[in-house]
Amino acid sequence: MNFRTLTMIALLVAPVPNLLFAGPDEDAAFIVEQTVNKTIFTGAFEALRPTLSSAVQFELEKQGVTASDPEAYLDIYIEEMVAEFVDLMRIETIQYYKSKFSEQELADIAAFYATQSGQAMIKLTPELMQFGAEAGARTGQIAGAQAYKRVELRLQAEGITIHKN
Repeated sequence: MNFRTLTMIALLVAPVPNLLFAGPDEDAAFIVEQTVNKTIFTGAFEALRPTLSSAVQFELEKQGVTASDPEAYLDIYIEEMVAEFVDLMRIETIQYYKSKFSEQELADIAAFYATQSGQAMIKLTPELMQFGAEAGARTGQIAGAQAYKRVELRLQAEGITIHKN
């Protein structure tokens, strides 16, 4: 091989050199670094802010403690909770991925996340999580209300009766 060929090969592999010869441990760790991070979970915790605010306020009152700036206290609480949460989730998620995916699947997933499309997916994940939570709440209420019709039809079809006590 000549210098030009070697240079072209080096440029092609430069964006993801650690993925080319990585093993399952490194692939799982890379996937988790991409998918279990502060940005993603901060969005999720912010979506839960009203619930967290009530829970934290309740705990403070139960302990007889008052914060001079409750919103700033909650901001600090969420930041530190997310940091701890991410650290703990990464440890568990790496082991879980290694138990559920083959070495080849881990390599393929890691390679995807190293691409521009994979990074676009990661960047949109907090927004997708927020959308999923909101859409799930909306559609869950509708589905729950409409399921009664389907349940009634299945009960009839399967010969099951219900009686009011």
